[in-house]
Amino acid sequence: MIEASVMRTVWNDGKTGYEVKAKGHAGAGKYGQDIVCAAVSCLMQTLANEVEEAARAGLVALGAVAHGEGWMRVEVTPTHKSCDMVEAWVELVQDGLDALAESYPENVELVVNMVFADGKEPDPAQLPDIVDGKMNLQYFAEGGGDGAAAGEGGAEAAPAVQEPALRPAQERLARRSGALRGKPTEQPPQLSGQPETKPQEGEKPTEEKPQEQKVEKTPEEKRKAFGALVRDSGEYSDIFNEVMQQAIIKAGEAVHADPKAAALRQALSEAYGIDGEDVDGLIEAVKNGKVKDDAY
Repeated sequence: MIEASVMRTVWNDGKTGYEVKAKGHAGAGKYGQDIVCAAVSCLMQTLANEVEEAARAGLVALGAVAHGEGWMRVEVTPTHKSCDMVEAWVELVQDGLDALAESYPENVELVVNMVFADGKEPDPAQLPDIVDGKMNLQYFAEGGGDGAAAGEGGAEAAPAVQEPALRPAQERLARRSGALRGKPTEQPPQLSGQPETKPQEGEKPTEEKPQEQKVEKTPEEKRKAFGALVRDSGEYSDIFNEVMQQAIIKAGEAVHADPKAAALRQALSEAYGIDGEDVDGLIEAVKNGKVKDDAY
């Protein structure tokens, strides 16, 4: 039989020290086939790994793991910041060991104790909760599990089971993990035939404001609004001028790079004997009708 124990020691500064031990052999099967031994080993080694990792990270004041042939002991004293985290670890392992002890009473025994450093008798309300429930170690075995789906024979599937209320220890663990924190409260739907809920005396009824329909502006209205924004608001005028200057420069560069415009400048340059890049000179020559020779 595996003799397991969970000891909590409450120190004078309010911190709680934990000692979780397991020793012996389950005797529920041959070596390598003992599922009860495997379950206890998994619980204890998981706790040991968490404690060792927390000790290396400096999250606990004390963390020690010792083991040998057929026994293991895990000791941990958290800091004030990590007390809830460590308590959740120990409660999880304790709940698993308790379920094993109830399911396999001939193979596992669990003892839970709490002592106070000042010697006072513990208040029963402060003692840790022992979760009632058994553990099925063949749940994932082939053909195991009570909730298996119906086979091809047409057997009806098991009816949906309403989720039970959480036990005290489970609720504390869920709250610490955040599963029960900030969960929105669902409002029940209004059933047909039920009277509408009326406001209490002195309470003003909530009036629903009609939604304003957005009217689409015409292109002319959009242009006027844009012009007023740029013209009347000095906040955007400098940005608008900068954008327009860049647009003019890009347009000039595009015209200059146009092959037809380049051919026109070349023809005017040959006709008037003026450099094709001298646009002002070409314009003046065209206005005055000054050609290079009379052949034109």
